[in-house]
Amino acid sequence: MAAILRDLNVEIAGGTTSEEWRLRTPDGRWRQVMPQQYVKRLNAHSVRTSQKTGSRPLHIGTTATEGVTTRASQGEIDVLTSEPPRLIIGGNTYGKADSPQDVPHTARRRPAWIRWGVMRYLLVTRHPSRHREIAAALGTSQQSVSNAARSLGQYARDLGDGLTAWDRPGLLTQWTSDYPGPGGQLFGWYSLAPVREQATKALDLARLLDEDALLSGDVAADHLAPWKIPTQGIVYTRSPMDLTGEGFVPAPLDQATLVVCTPQDPTVWKLAAPPDQSILGSHVLADPALVFWDVHRGADPDSLEAAAQIAELLLGVDRG
Repeated sequence: MAAILRDLNVEIAGGTTSEEWRLRTPDGRWRQVMPQQYVKRLNAHSVRTSQKTGSRPLHIGTTATEGVTTRASQGEIDVLTSEPPRLIIGGNTYGKADSPQDVPHTARRRPAWIRWGVMRYLLVTRHPSRHREIAAALGTSQQSVSNAARSLGQYARDLGDGLTAWDRPGLLTQWTSDYPGPGGQLFGWYSLAPVREQATKALDLARLLDEDALLSGDVAADHLAPWKIPTQGIVYTRSPMDLTGEGFVPAPLDQATLVVCTPQDPTVWKLAAPPDQSILGSHVLADPALVFWDVHRGADPDSLEAAAQIAELLLGVDRG
């Protein structure tokens, strides 16, 4: 992979430790990264299980899924691939045709929120749905839903009475691989209180501020399919909240006991659990597919097992 970096006109120098690289990109920027173990295809799982280091991980593979490249283009992760030869670092993309003056104008692909939203809709709804029903649920046009449906191939079919997931396990696997996450801003908080109490306090504050909020992460998973002791709660809000006066202190995301996210994905709000499935008083869960995604990305040894329990729920329980 060092040869690919040289072909991309990226200079490699020694980092703070012998295992780290300092990369100088064609536009003159220096970045220190920790190269990760090579994989044939970078996907959500390989990125999630990367080595935790002080430096930012550089994920290396022959190819990368659309979800991974989207996250990289949004600046969430750094990626190096050989097919095509491409370095995406700090949200900037460097390819063989790049020159220093071209890099700041690198085009970024628009996230496919509607397509990923349609996939989530089909995962959380068992009964066939007309395109107009899905469009109304997602707040989009029937044409957008039709375009998304055509891209799902073998995973979804419309047999006349509406669109439905035909291969639910395959659809879940494909969505998990493609979805880059809800995007937006992430704020880490730490508290010594039990994680359930932390989530409740954040949701109560959101309600006091008349702020829309949804619960996800371990606490939501514990409600949907109890399996693991919650170690990190996730709360989605429309705008950032300051929790310093509520017994919290700011913390890095990998040390946070509560993460507050202001998502870029508009379908996060559209597919929230219906009112009769609200928990913790009047607080509402994010949809089970999004809860699954959040738990699946967790760093705990039992996160994948907990996510598997929610997967069984998605594949076998009728919410409609």
